[in-house]
Amino acid sequence: MMDKNVRKVAVLADMHLPEREDTVKEAVFDWALAEAVRQHVDLLLGAGDMTSLGTLGAAKRLISKMAATGIPFLNAPGNAERRTAHCRSDVAALFNPNTRRGNVIVLDNARQKLADESKDFLRKLAASNARDLLAVTHCPLTTMTVDEQIWFDKFVIDGVISCLVCGHKHQDYSDKHYQVVRGLDPDKAIGGPPALVIMEWIDNDWKRRDITCPLATPTDWPLENRQEFLDHLGISISGNPQEDIVRATELNVPCIELRYGEGLLSMADQLAKPLENWRNAGGKTLSLHLPVISPDESWTGFLGESQLLDATRLAVTLGCDAATVHVPSTHPIGKMLGEYRSRLLEATSACLRPLVEAGITISVENMHLRRDEKIDSMRGYGYMPEECVSWIESLREILAYDKIGFLLDIGHARNNGWFASRYNLSEWYAEMGGMLTGCHLHQVALLPSGKTANHSPLKELYGQYISLSSFLMAWRSGQLNHVPLYLEIRGESSIESLIELRRIMNYEC
Repeated sequence: MMDKNVRKVAVLADMHLPEREDTVKEAVFDWALAEAVRQHVDLLLGAGDMTSLGTLGAAKRLISKMAATGIPFLNAPGNAERRTAHCRSDVAALFNPNTRRGNVIVLDNARQKLADESKDFLRKLAASNARDLLAVTHCPLTTMTVDEQIWFDKFVIDGVISCLVCGHKHQDYSDKHYQVVRGLDPDKAIGGPPALVIMEWIDNDWKRRDITCPLATPTDWPLENRQEFLDHLGISISGNPQEDIVRATELNVPCIELRYGEGLLSMADQLAKPLENWRNAGGKTLSLHLPVISPDESWTGFLGESQLLDATRLAVTLGCDAATVHVPSTHPIGKMLGEYRSRLLEATSACLRPLVEAGITISVENMHLRRDEKIDSMRGYGYMPEECVSWIESLREILAYDKIGFLLDIGHARNNGWFASRYNLSEWYAEMGGMLTGCHLHQVALLPSGKTANHSPLKELYGQYISLSSFLMAWRSGQLNHVPLYLEIRGESSIESLIELRRIMNYEC
């Protein structure tokens, strides 16, 4: 017989909680548990991927916090709980899959198919005449084979399962018997801020109610906080500099980044007056994106030294406040551990000295794992926070200059292969926020081919690949330095994204 006491359930999905405890995810998780207590729920129901890498520290912390509420809980295993092999069995034991509490059950399909134990569990429930169960799996049915979907649907048709709740997709879908939830991860929740889902047994049916996290809802900030954020939001120009500078002046855009190239070098004189007008209209920060040095074929010299030196001199000529340079584009990574690194550091520093002499801030930008690049000794450099920090500290030392910091490209950090799980966006914010001197913002588009494209228009807060929830949370909490933000868009003017983000946040020009 159905346990009538289990009538209200709080669903927590896709938290991706990391080992470190100082990310904004922790604040969302703490809010969700407090809200579940406030809602007087009978059960906490984890829908999988509650940890980022399935590490034991994160799992223990998560279970401890759930237990501290005094509310019983169940957890479905997710694919993320399998990412750290050496503690996989210990984490699985903590999460205790294939369990039941009254009319609520947990099933394991973390590998996008129902585990044999879960199939046996369902068969036994059907044989015991169980009815109107609320079931949770991590992966939606659509990720499983057609045959498995048909097999599972029979339990719905027969009335054993009244509702199935799933996560994994980071977005919402709802019909009578099937609920997919976007979850609690402020880095990844699509279509809205992170949300706690309440499933309640009302009038012989499971009813869904979503409660969005107010900490991750910037449109509800006081106007002065929204305006302060957008007073730092500017554009990166890769198309027609003169035209975009004129538009930026008309729209009171506070920050402009130009990108070095032979075309920009030749039109420096033509840009002087438009830039002066922009400054007079309130323009605050002008930055130049510099080219990089790369090794020659013999690894005895470097390519691009003259271009980098020309670019730094141009930054001085234009009156730039800042300049951005990528971490070295070096493959294999082993080259950055020996004598080559020292020579590269000397060559780079020599080219950057005009910036030092002019007092211009130097920002070092993170890179990302390239498409089809393997995670081995042949990979490139600058994909992890510690690599960026190491290069920044080396530059500071050799140049004896402390105005060298970090420019975070959130698209590079998110579209970073395996490293995107090892260091998710919230961890970048916690680790590097105090070193920030600038940011590149853009969306990562999912192409029909299944591949991804950086530098796509960013015209929504909770996009398909990058949600700005966590960024804005880290900004408001002070975890991120309040620095110039450049919308780095390709294929259209960055101004179009800026206008849309201003509209969304009700910006007052």
